[in-house]
Amino acid sequence: MRAAIEARDLTKYYPLEGVRSRLSTIFKRGELRGKLALDRVSLRVYEGEVFGFLGPNGAGKSTFIKILSTILLPTEGEAYVFGYDVVKEPMAVRKLIGVMPEIPDRGFYRRLSLKDNLAFYGRIYGVQNPVREAERLIKEYGLEDVSRKWFQKLSRGEKQKASLLRALISRAPLLLLDEPTLGLDVVSARMVKRRIREKFGRPDLTVFLTTHNLAVAEEVCDRVGIINKGRIIAVDRADRIVRLVQMSGFSVLLVELDNPKPGVLEAIKGLDVVLKAVELGPGRYEVTVSYNGRYEALNIILETLVRMKCRLRSVRFKELSLEEAFIKIVEGDEFNA
Repeated sequence: MRAAIEARDLTKYYPLEGVRSRLSTIFKRGELRGKLALDRVSLRVYEGEVFGFLGPNGAGKSTFIKILSTILLPTEGEAYVFGYDVVKEPMAVRKLIGVMPEIPDRGFYRRLSLKDNLAFYGRIYGVQNPVREAERLIKEYGLEDVSRKWFQKLSRGEKQKASLLRALISRAPLLLLDEPTLGLDVVSARMVKRRIREKFGRPDLTVFLTTHNLAVAEEVCDRVGIINKGRIIAVDRADRIVRLVQMSGFSVLLVELDNPKPGVLEAIKGLDVVLKAVELGPGRYEVTVSYNGRYEALNIILETLVRMKCRLRSVRFKELSLEEAFIKIVEGDEFNA
């Protein structure tokens, strides 16, 4: 399968200020080279894939996109877009990418209307009829009422949509979307998620997106990568990452009773197979057990409830979300650092 994006040992240091910055150009020691934003990142994203890049603030997500966009130069390593080197062949790369930056105002002319801004970028990208294409996108994304407004007078959410439309009007085979749903209302965010999932009606389109909203990544992405402190710590399908975390840790049972008896919580807590038990409400309990011994634990808990003559309403294993898996992975990485 052809790689749309390939990074090999990509490293980025941001320079220090003042005297230490000048020293950093002479010495090779890490502490004199400034802040480490990317630490030997190697990653491959395939053509036609929707790939989510996840990480806490300052993890290196936006830096990675800026290097792919040819805005930043890497300190070390290599990055390619459809085989073109982002450092040696930046003009070829720019023809292949549509970029939605972290800050939606960036690159727009403040005293041009939304429609004129989009038509301008359409001309730059060589769109056949840029005005008509701008009008089509504006209508599709519900911005007709503000299409003639100066860009500087648009709301935060409208600017966010405009930034997405600028990426789309390029008709580029690779979209780089930095927090595409940030600042959008619920209805607009739902529409953007649906369009990303549909790859904007272009089956061969590759979408690389960063997001803090893990529910978005879980819903729309074919695969996700998790980055922390500039290092890639996991890359796979979201469900596989969740399962891997579960297998290396714990399972949670949700138990509901019709007739909770006095002392039920204490009885469950007293079982050797139970690591933790809390009462969520009348007759509702959350019980943590070892993943490997979860079925044995379930049998022992049920036997205990039967002996206490409790009527069981429901019992099920709680599914771990991508957000919970992400937190566990990042916390584990912090602990092992």
